[in-house]
Amino acid sequence: MPIRKKGQGMIEVAVVFLMLLPLLVGVYLIFMLCYDYITLASLARESARALAVQTEANMTTERNAIITRKTGSSQNALLGSLYIWSPSSSSDAAFTVELVSSETDPHVTVTLTAARASDGLASYLNILPPTITAQSTMYWEGYSANDDTGNT
Repeated sequence: MPIRKKGQGMIEVAVVFLMLLPLLVGVYLIFMLCYDYITLASLARESARALAVQTEANMTTERNAIITRKTGSSQNALLGSLYIWSPSSSSDAAFTVELVSSETDPHVTVTLTAARASDGLASYLNILPPTITAQSTMYWEGYSANDDTGNT
């Protein structure tokens, strides 16, 4: 005849839950990392699209306008809480624009970098990368060979 112990089921559930808790936290952090990366990649693509139709003279103005539109007052365009994208109007590594003035293939490359937030469980565990970077390249429709020579 089996011996019945009161509370044995609760103990087993607690032990299984404690073993699954790190797995659940890991899955949550990976999903948040992917969410922030997708948001950053989308922002890079939108920025490259907006800059691709500008002339070289208007690039800095449009870059600053993109920063103002995307960050607003929060200075963080990413909706997740793991990474912070905080560019400034001056040139910094959070938002770089590379222009390639080529007759055959003029293009604009936008690189955005977001840093990991210093608070939260992810920073204590140190399992996520310190920065994430997204890059997008678009054909530079605003390029004109006359811009380089000064001829119209």
